[in-house]
Amino acid sequence: MRVMDEKGRLFGKVSVIDMLVVLAVAGLAAGFIYKHMSRDIQQIINADARFYVTFKAVQLRDFSVDAVSEGDIYFKKFDSQAMGKVARADVTPATDILLKTDGTAMLAEIENRYALYITIECTGSITDKGYYINGYMPIAEGQEYMIHSNRLQLNETTVYRVAETPYEP
Repeated sequence: MRVMDEKGRLFGKVSVIDMLVVLAVAGLAAGFIYKHMSRDIQQIINADARFYVTFKAVQLRDFSVDAVSEGDIYFKKFDSQAMGKVARADVTPATDILLKTDGTAMLAEIENRYALYITIECTGSITDKGYYINGYMPIAEGQEYMIHSNRLQLNETTVYRVAETPYEP
């Protein structure tokens, strides 16, 4: 059996020109759908809203806490674009749950260890789907990140709060 007959039809049933027209229409339809379905992505890339992200790092030593200053620029590890600058840094004594010999538990301060709350002023977008730093990096409470500045690297931080107003303890 021949693939194309003398009239230019595939398998004697479909014309090559008809097939090209169907493929062109399908391509245009796919392009139209992509353009209209990706509207949120285009909106996110072009946004410049201001919001604040507070990261919490626990059980830090005093020299790590002292390495954070207002105005420092922070980056997400392995990302070359800055997340934003430090708007404020709050320090509290670190606590942990200790088990007593009688089997009860208590919350106790850990000597020479601190909890650090770093609030970073970010630029990005705010949509009904969430917050996006620099228009592309989604961020939400509870996520864990490795962040760093030129003076400090924090390998275990948790997003404590994301809001349009700065964190006030």
